Amino acid sequence: ALVNKGVTLAIMNRPEDAIAVYDEVMWRFGESEIKALSEAAAMAMSNKADILLKTGSLERALAAYESSQGLWPGGPLAIYGRFSTLRKMNKENEAFSYLNEILEPSSLPETTGITLSTLLIKDFAQDNVRLRRVAEAYKNCDKIGSLVGGLVGWIRQLLPMSESDTRDLEKAEETLMEVFAEISQAKSALDMLAAARKDALGDTKALLDLPLELRRLIQREKGEEPDN
Repeated sequence: ALVNKGVTLAIMNRPEDAIAVYDEVMWRFGESEIKALSEAAAMAMSNKADILLKTGSLERALAAYESSQGLWPGGPLAIYGRFSTLRKMNKENEAFSYLNEILEPSSLPETTGITLSTLLIKDFAQDNVRLRRVAEAYKNCDKIGSLVGGLVGWIRQLLPMSESDTRDLEKAEETLMEVFAEISQAKSALDMLAAARKDALGDTKALLDLPLELRRLIQREKGEEPDN
């Protein structure tokens, strides 16, 4: 409840009050041995860091993300926040070294890798150089499945597409096709993106070559009756 209160205060443009609530959550539950409570404290610290990042308090934001990660090592939002903060601090190489460090352990939850991949693809879908670095990090750490899962997650967030949306995605599709060209597991996801864009532009046959499962997914997101 306290974490939700902090979120509400942040939405109401009362960042200092929100931070005070998040600090209270940390004070109450930061040392709890109950997983749900320690994760609530981790979420509070991550939310606090998000506020600090937006206000330009980069050092404080980084410290808060680190506190969050200490309580919940697999928390994807804190990992993403710490990576983003390092980049804002003009520590690009350090940010990608950190990403490799996070992805390396075999114990990293797959859901964390997928969520992180979705967030990074959203950031770098039109940035060939940085997206390649993300893909290389996942490949080097044998996390291709999570990388592709994140790609699918990002595409699903785009559905249903409007004609305006799909025109804005032209550069992103080109970048993704280039970066993921040699990753065979990504072919179905890239085909889904291309078909969804063509469908949004009025090509009534665009979805027919997709596997039935992907075709149904797009149709459901459009509010249509899925094919049998």
